[in-house]
Amino acid sequence: MNCPNCGNFIRNPLNYCPYCRQPLNAVVPPLLGGRPKRKPGRKVMLALILLFIAVAVYYYKGQEVRTFVEAMLSRAGKTKVPDNRGSVPAPAAQNDIPLPKSPAKYTDPATGMEFVFIPGGCYSMGDIYGDGDADEKPVHEVCVNDFYMSKYEVTQGQWVSLMGKNPSSFKEGKSYPVENISWQNTQNFITALEKKNSAYRFRLPTEAEWEYACRSGGKKEKWAGTGNETALGEYAWFGSNSGGRPHAAGKAKPNGQGLYDMSGNVWEWVEDDYAPDCYQNQEKDNPICIRGRGSNRVIRGGSWNLSARFARCSARSSAKPSEIAYSAGFRLVREK
Repeated sequence: MNCPNCGNFIRNPLNYCPYCRQPLNAVVPPLLGGRPKRKPGRKVMLALILLFIAVAVYYYKGQEVRTFVEAMLSRAGKTKVPDNRGSVPAPAAQNDIPLPKSPAKYTDPATGMEFVFIPGGCYSMGDIYGDGDADEKPVHEVCVNDFYMSKYEVTQGQWVSLMGKNPSSFKEGKSYPVENISWQNTQNFITALEKKNSAYRFRLPTEAEWEYACRSGGKKEKWAGTGNETALGEYAWFGSNSGGRPHAAGKAKPNGQGLYDMSGNVWEWVEDDYAPDCYQNQEKDNPICIRGRGSNRVIRGGSWNLSARFARCSARSSAKPSEIAYSAGFRLVREK
């Protein structure tokens, strides 16, 4: 070989040139005919990537950052990124992504009717205190989905805004509950409301939804807001404290769900057909009693002119769907 420094031919190469004593393994710049410097190898690049990962995890420590880095490295041929706790985080399942919470309240733009969000759940429906009527038995577990329920009974002012004429026996003012109406009248009101506000569907509550809401989300409450009869006068207008007439919505205390007058004031129509034995074979999830649409409909909650017994959350009564029921009003459900 020739010496890269002096150019003399070297027959038996040693570690240095015998003519100029230049080491033969020295790195010589490319312009002088030496070997070019090597570019950074894969190990150096991988070290830089891992350094970037370590900095990102240290500062952010978030699953989103680790997932992003893992995706970036997977494109480069890598598959896993060390977690800052020494484990490899599993990608989040689609069902694990938290859904946005429903608003706690909703106000209907057509009538100003306020609705309260009622989170669904399971509870023991029926005569949980053991002093009710036969049609409140057997006590059975039911589950209901989330729903919105009107905060107050539908008022005379809201009724007149859609229907024109006030049918109430006690025309005390716009904030008083509408009464003296039939179940069919409530359906006409719902139809008119949905024409004004087509974004949602409105309906009467089912018995299961009504009792669940009355008992502040299925709690052990005999009346709406309380299990103590001595305190009932703070929550309900009934025979002992009403003065023989209904009262304006929201003047008594609300129950635990923020709903007013579910016990007392006026009876409330619900969606179900009435049957004394309805609870004997009722479905667990979102039950509704349908025995033929010619049957009586259920009314709930008692009224201003009856005793505390009728104001119990589990108490049931009924009337024909076409019957103008004295002291009967209603509240609505807006489906989620």
